[in-house]
Amino acid sequence: MHVNHFIRHFRETLAQIQILLFIYFINIIKEVQTNTYIAISSINEIKNITNRTYLNKKARIEDFINKYKNKNISRLDFVKSVSNYYNKT
Repeated sequence: MHVNHFIRHFRETLAQIQILLFIYFINIIKEVQTNTYIAISSINEIKNITNRTYLNKKARIEDFINKYKNKNISRLDFVKSVSNYYNKT
């Protein structure tokens, strides 16, 4: 009788621990994914840009984005204009 009680209690405790471990594991995976996404996104970020050509290019693209958002140009015109600024690799 005592053995059955122990086994039942052991299984319930083990099930609770498994759920907590699973939740903890999922949270760790989410944190790693978030950190990885941030790291990958910042790889191409250029720090302290002084290159005038790059700054002009960036300003032109931002200008086209604003024109498109304000509906001053069509989507086709936007794509045509902005696609000229991207490297074709």
